[in-house]
Amino acid sequence: MNKEDKFGELKTQMRHYSETRFATVEEEERANKQIKMGLLEFIIESHSIDSTSPNISAALKLIFDSTGCMEDVVIAREILDILQDKGILTLNESIAWMKTAPVNRWY
Repeated sequence: MNKEDKFGELKTQMRHYSETRFATVEEEERANKQIKMGLLEFIIESHSIDSTSPNISAALKLIFDSTGCMEDVVIAREILDILQDKGILTLNESIAWMKTAPVNRWY
């Protein structure tokens, strides 16, 4: 699967997630984290091919556009920490991304 197809699939999963009524809170949290960890993997893979790939920003934008509650903030922070540890983002870049989230007043 090429990068555009993979990203399209992840966007579709995110849209379906937001439209789904889950049986339990745990099921919802698990699905949310699974999709966002998929986006993290996509970012890491894209970076390994081309560190200036627009796919990186597109995936981060999708993550932060869908950061709307405290659980999302925790997941986003975890993703940013991993990206910093891997040298994909700097601390300042991470802070800038966190400020783009709809819930940016929380951090």
